[in-house]
Amino acid sequence: MVRITKKELYIKVVYYGPGLSGKTTNLEVIHKQLPEEKRGDLTSIATETDRTIFFDCLPFEAISPDGRLLKLQLFTIPGQVYYKSTRQLILRGADGVVFVADSQKGKEEENRESFEDLCEILEAYRVDVSQMPLVFQYNKRDLPHLIEVDKLEASLNQSKRPSFCASAINRLGIMETMQRVLRLVMSRLRLYPNEAEEKLLLERRRRELYQKALKEDLSTAEWVEFIGLNLDPRRRGPVGDTLRNLKILLRNELKKENHPRVMELCEAIVGLDPGEHAIQQALRNFREKLYPTSVRTGSSITPPQKEISSLSSSPPKINSPQKESYPSNSGFVPASPPAFEPDPSLSKASQENGIQKIKKEISQNPENLLLRKKLINLYLKQKKIAQAEEELMKTIHIHIKRGNENLAIRCCEYLLKINPQNKQAQTLLHRLQG
Repeated sequence: MVRITKKELYIKVVYYGPGLSGKTTNLEVIHKQLPEEKRGDLTSIATETDRTIFFDCLPFEAISPDGRLLKLQLFTIPGQVYYKSTRQLILRGADGVVFVADSQKGKEEENRESFEDLCEILEAYRVDVSQMPLVFQYNKRDLPHLIEVDKLEASLNQSKRPSFCASAINRLGIMETMQRVLRLVMSRLRLYPNEAEEKLLLERRRRELYQKALKEDLSTAEWVEFIGLNLDPRRRGPVGDTLRNLKILLRNELKKENHPRVMELCEAIVGLDPGEHAIQQALRNFREKLYPTSVRTGSSITPPQKEISSLSSSPPKINSPQKESYPSNSGFVPASPPAFEPDPSLSKASQENGIQKIKKEISQNPENLLLRKKLINLYLKQKKIAQAEEELMKTIHIHIKRGNENLAIRCCEYLLKINPQNKQAQTLLHRLQG
């Protein structure tokens, strides 16, 4: 139960789900990401097989939007069926719930029974499930043989609550899930009084751009805005809806043979669901074909249409794709670049204007990584290596701040391929890998 004083706000969030779905791993990842001075001890009671018997309690402090000291406690419950009385005790007074589902095939029944158990307990406490801040997390998306996201949504998330794909062991989707449930709790307390209006405006703009993208090409700025809106946690609802929209656009861009945008869509889809293994493989194939060496030549390259076209149940038929030539970029793009591929769609005449426009947009939204990616591409095309390094360092710090250590490591490695003597990148990479 929320307790509010003049200077402090106490909130309780419970991570619920079937046994071994990754609830405890979620808390362990969050605990490691928080500053030591802001977090308490992670208390866990487990058996010899490392299954939680009672609960995990992770208290930590932050500042709420209205300036109060936010004291949050995260709990997990024992997923085993025979600990129902313990689950009832822990759920009592919960302000928000994260339901952690196991994405592996064969776990459908366990997920469904666990969610029904959650609803039953909340109803016993006379809690309206439809009003409870609830977020779904589809965990273990890094493994093979997964349940499709659409099937998980249809089975569990019929009320269209916010949902995230995650891989707790790889620290993907964990902080985003926690931040979303906290925002829902604080919105219910009216600490975010305009959240509903903000979400409505963002979604309206996203749909507007989506319809425009289906009919005609978006400008570069509109495309960056559209991809960013699909990933924006402020408007995020069910992850399945967003994935379906992006896959429709992916098929359209394939028909147009717009390879830079195909790659950006693939990256966005994989960012939303790490379990999209076919798209991950297609993205790797694209990079290998488009960037086969550290110094690109002007030779013709045939894009890997076959791999991409297999991503949907009704793939577009592409007959004899034309080969596309890419100009040299003076060797500043390494083999298989992890995140920042130069965009050949921008003409040289518009590059300087593009830089100024993107810098202006970044000043208004400093943590927009898609805009920074475009800016880095432009700097590299103009051989402004120092500026590109500076933007890369800012990007790395944003990833570290958000808890995305894997992406931060990839950016460090990329920066060191551009400039192996960058000591700051060397130090950061050593610290992140250590």
